[in-house]
Amino acid sequence: MELAMMNPNTDIHPLSYGQLGLWLHQQQVPHSIAYHTGIAIRIFSEVNLAALRQTFQTIYDRQAVLRTIVYLHEGQPVQQILDGQLVALTHIDVTGWDEERLHTEVIQTHRSPYDFAKGPLFRVHVFTQAHDQHVLLMGAHHLVMDAESWWHLLEEVGLLYPAFCEGHEPELPVLSRTYIDYVSNERDILQRQGEKLSAYWQSQLSDVPLQLELPTDHHRPPLNAFNGRSEYFALSQELTAALNALAEQAKTTLDVLLLTSFQVLIHRYSQQDRFVVGTPVASQPSPAFESTMGNFINLLPLCTDLSENPTVKDLLRQVWQTMAMGGRNQAYPFSLLVQELDVPNNPSAPPVVQVLFKFLQPKPELAPLFITVPGEEESTSSITWAGLSVVPFGLPQQESGFDLNLEMVQGTTKCFGVLKYDPDLFQVETIQRMIGHYLILLEEIVSHPDHRIVQLPMLTEAERRQILVEWNDTAAEVGELQTLDAQFEFQVARAPHAPAVIQGETALSYGELNAKANRLAHHLIQLGVGPERLVGVCLERSAELVVALVAILKTGGAYVPLDPSYPKARLAYMLEDASPSVVLSTETLRHILPHGAEVLALDAPDTEATLALSSVDNPSASERLEVVLPEHQAYVIYTSGSTGRPKGVMISHQAVLNTFHWLQATFALGPQQVVAQKTPASFTDSVWEFFWTLTAGATLAIIPDDAVQDPDLLYHRLRDYRVTVTQFVPPLMNAFLEAVHDMGEEDPLPHLQWVFNGGEALPVHTARNWYAAFQRAKIADIYGMTESAIYATNYILETRPAAGVVRIPIGQPIANMQAYVLDAALQPLPVGVTGELYLGGDGLARGYLHRAALTAERLVANPFGKPGSRMYRTGDLAQWRPDGLLEYMGRADDQVQLRGFRIELGEVESVLVSQASVAQAAAVVRDDGPVGQELVAYAVPSSEARLDLAALQQALVAQLPVYMVPSLVVELEALPLTPSGKLDRRALPAPVRQVGLYHGPRTLEEQVLCEVFAEVLGVDRVGVDEDFFARGGHSLLAMRLVSRLRSMLGVEVPVRALFEASTVAALARTLNPDEAVRPALVPQLRGARLPLSPAQFR
Repeated sequence: MELAMMNPNTDIHPLSYGQLGLWLHQQQVPHSIAYHTGIAIRIFSEVNLAALRQTFQTIYDRQAVLRTIVYLHEGQPVQQILDGQLVALTHIDVTGWDEERLHTEVIQTHRSPYDFAKGPLFRVHVFTQAHDQHVLLMGAHHLVMDAESWWHLLEEVGLLYPAFCEGHEPELPVLSRTYIDYVSNERDILQRQGEKLSAYWQSQLSDVPLQLELPTDHHRPPLNAFNGRSEYFALSQELTAALNALAEQAKTTLDVLLLTSFQVLIHRYSQQDRFVVGTPVASQPSPAFESTMGNFINLLPLCTDLSENPTVKDLLRQVWQTMAMGGRNQAYPFSLLVQELDVPNNPSAPPVVQVLFKFLQPKPELAPLFITVPGEEESTSSITWAGLSVVPFGLPQQESGFDLNLEMVQGTTKCFGVLKYDPDLFQVETIQRMIGHYLILLEEIVSHPDHRIVQLPMLTEAERRQILVEWNDTAAEVGELQTLDAQFEFQVARAPHAPAVIQGETALSYGELNAKANRLAHHLIQLGVGPERLVGVCLERSAELVVALVAILKTGGAYVPLDPSYPKARLAYMLEDASPSVVLSTETLRHILPHGAEVLALDAPDTEATLALSSVDNPSASERLEVVLPEHQAYVIYTSGSTGRPKGVMISHQAVLNTFHWLQATFALGPQQVVAQKTPASFTDSVWEFFWTLTAGATLAIIPDDAVQDPDLLYHRLRDYRVTVTQFVPPLMNAFLEAVHDMGEEDPLPHLQWVFNGGEALPVHTARNWYAAFQRAKIADIYGMTESAIYATNYILETRPAAGVVRIPIGQPIANMQAYVLDAALQPLPVGVTGELYLGGDGLARGYLHRAALTAERLVANPFGKPGSRMYRTGDLAQWRPDGLLEYMGRADDQVQLRGFRIELGEVESVLVSQASVAQAAAVVRDDGPVGQELVAYAVPSSEARLDLAALQQALVAQLPVYMVPSLVVELEALPLTPSGKLDRRALPAPVRQVGLYHGPRTLEEQVLCEVFAEVLGVDRVGVDEDFFARGGHSLLAMRLVSRLRSMLGVEVPVRALFEASTVAALARTLNPDEAVRPALVPQLRGARLPLSPAQFR
């Protein structure tokens, strides 16, 4: 809004820019008390009411700004000074009132609204309890009074009241300037220097995030309600003296030192290196305004840069220089700067500055009147003011236009503080902890001014012990250390006829499974397989796969799963990297393995003949090549790698058995229970499905691929097998719940006892929907990864989440595991502060196969554990809750989670830049397309020629698993960069999905394909030449499409084929017409539930 013009010939004047901001706030939030200011004083003396009224009347007449009213004139807000007005002083007799009633009345009076158009905007109330007991409440709207104005008011009352009591007129300095003069002067300065001042501030803020990401207890509401609460504290005399001494030694000032310490606190809480903290300054243009009251405050957005990890003294110098330069350029109104920065309108948060620091330095003897802890007034020594014996009343200052506002007041011997906060964002316990951390940082800064800021601890000893010791007290006896095969053989001996594996019509008892595995194990030992030797396994999920895995473990070797669905190039790399002694596969799958691989085809006649002659007895210690120890490798699973190559994670028997010990102690799996096996062996979750089941004596039910892909079929398989334990990732749990809902059964899956959530955070709505459908089956929200031997933390959700719950925790560390939330310097972070999650304990991986440097980078020395112990840097962000539970908060690096899969964006980018036509590449997960989350890649050509995007897509398909293939590759002239030269992923543009001229189907097959494409994509129609991925498809939708084609056309289309032929016309040419023999070629639509991939339902 433009300000009205100055007109010296009228008593109507424009507002200052500071006043305009306050007026606009009041129009937007009419009942806000955010900018009510005041001082309340308890008086233990007789009060001369006539002299007191004369005192305030004199000040009211003298300070014209106190007689201001504000209203709209010709569409513009203006201010007018009223003459001949009596000061609003009200006397209230409260004789006989108790303290609670008095306190309530004083606060309500302070909060009563101001009428801008009628006034007054300054008022006084005197509450009299007895002839020598009173409460004096002085209040004003911030529009006419700032902090320094209150100092002047107290000083003038201190001079005038005693004089009037004695019957003579005191002399006050003549006011040579009025607040209206200041308004005029502000405009003159802007006209002469505005461009230069604006350029300074814009340059200061050009490369700084203008949104401070502080951890909050509650989600930010859609609208800032400008609520406020306050927590008070005081620095000890010793600490105050030490701070003054350090400020003098560092050639700075106390306010700079307190501000610097606050910035360190904000840095530690937000984990941001560069941010803005605002500080209000009095912007009187000359000493002539020194005694003039009014709102002279301007907000300086001070930029802080801690990216170089400065020492305390270095940071003090930086802040001193920043404040000095800011002071030289302080005349530029903050509200104008916000307009020029073109900050996006966000009604839920203040623009540019969300955190404020204010330092007040009144006359030391008056400091207690500004900030005193409510409830401690009686313990405050009385002071003499205006000839009266007074103590502060402790008026709660509730105003809060910011997330946080720290005010510090310098007293005679110590400093007082109040931390004002938005209760819509923070709980009082969080603010109290924050104050405690601030005080510790002050102590540490005084003691170690030469330390770097990352070295400064801020936790109390009690907090440190709680977070590092008590919440990690997970020690549990696991019994005599054994190996997986020994645990399995124990179950064989216990119940050889008990069912071990079921798959359709195939069933193997424990004895039968053991015999088959023994035959293969003896043969593998003859082939040289033993401890620390690797065996590749390229088999479909089946009973034969279970036999192979158990056999490998019996030899003492470690298995390396090779997913048959992976591209040949990826399989070739994994085999080259792992160098297995042999690869177990079949004649059918042999062709996907690279030439020269040592393949043992289990279905080959000569292999079957050899195995038939092999022993069915357990391999003895003498028959094995070496003694098998718990620390030997059990398996190596390859995961996505940021360098563009997958990395093999080595897991020992003792690590995975530690996880199984916890699982068994928690969930008590037994012979009467059935576990669904849905996960490919190349994923860590398959390990517990296979081997916790078999080491606990339960039954493993292998769910066929078509059922894993289809929620309806999956439901029936879980029911038919009487499954008691299974696992989902949230997106697929949602699809499954939709299927269950549509079935309408009163008691679905009555045998199901546990469902494990893994792969990504469990949404609250998903958990609520689960408990709406299932009364008996409980959810265990279990967090972990390949490097932690499957699981690391757990939270059992006993019932449906209550109203108001916004995040499901990932719980506490499991047995013999530890969890640490640390900052970049490996300092533990307090409750409620987000940091990187590190894991320690017995379940950690040995490291990465043939990747010593990566092992050293990710598995680092554990400073909190036993000597020689390590902790794993997960790359995940987490925070502790006050109850000792962990909450997952996202990722700290370029690894992302998409539909339950962890994907290293760097691996996708590496494949792209390996193409000669691509100079640079980036990948992100976007959530702004028509089909939810999808992986999108961006490529910059290496020459002026346009990229062949179809060829790039084919290159990705040839080298990456399906779940890592981007839905789209977008060509860019250049990647967007931050001012510091880093990739700005947030600035990558949303893909433009162009729909060309529609061409309808020409054959019956194309008609069916067009309709299925449209159904899966959720669009009205799809032409034969439209690309599935350009219209919004991604790997999960591709899997749904394949399942729909299987059910409707009776044809088996590999998912990879869709990436290679992604239009209806191209896909129709790949179909064998002879296979489409079903008469039901007319699509049979089944609603929104679509089939899913084997790798997804796990």
